[in-house]
Amino acid sequence: MLTHALLALLSRRSLTGYDLTKRFYGSVAFCWHAHPSQIYTELARLGRRGWVTAKRQPGGARPHRRVYLLTEGGREALIAWLRDPETSLALKDAWLLRIWAVDLLRADEARALLAACRRLHDERLQTYRRLFKVLEREHGRVEATAHDALVGPYLCLQQGIWHEEMYIRWCRWATARLAARARRGTPRRRRVTVDLHAVVRRTRREAEAMPRSRR
Repeated sequence: MLTHALLALLSRRSLTGYDLTKRFYGSVAFCWHAHPSQIYTELARLGRRGWVTAKRQPGGARPHRRVYLLTEGGREALIAWLRDPETSLALKDAWLLRIWAVDLLRADEARALLAACRRLHDERLQTYRRLFKVLEREHGRVEATAHDALVGPYLCLQQGIWHEEMYIRWCRWATARLAARARRGTPRRRRVTVDLHAVVRRTRREAEAMPRSRR
């Protein structure tokens, strides 16, 4: 995915590696994370594939800069990827992975974990909302803006706002559920193992046996 994220950025304009990294973290990183070292490694790989080319730009008193440009082959590869949607949903969330095993924590530790998660998502939500307001003020609403290149970022930004609102709502809900368990004094059965994988398999079999009209 990093391949196509970089191709998409270079489809807007030619950039130095430094500027490309800055623009990545100011836009695409909202939906796809990568380390700076990964970006430069991927740029070199794109060059070997012929999807990106680089030229040296005079820097005056400063050292020459390497500017990356999208080739026609790179543009075709990007368009082909855009027209070929994913066939599955892949999720990587370190917070959810921790919550998955939250039964190993004390009650106060579990609450602190959820509170920290909520703070981060609240900070990101405020960032998204401020950015959305600035874009609308300077370039108009998504249905009216004259800049075609802003349509995709507008749509992604709105999805990001709704996602963060949902995540914060989930943090509140999860905290309340843990508090309810504490009030009830629900016993913790560490030695009893539930075969969740068996439940997942059974659910899939039931879904496959169900008529498509009812899925």
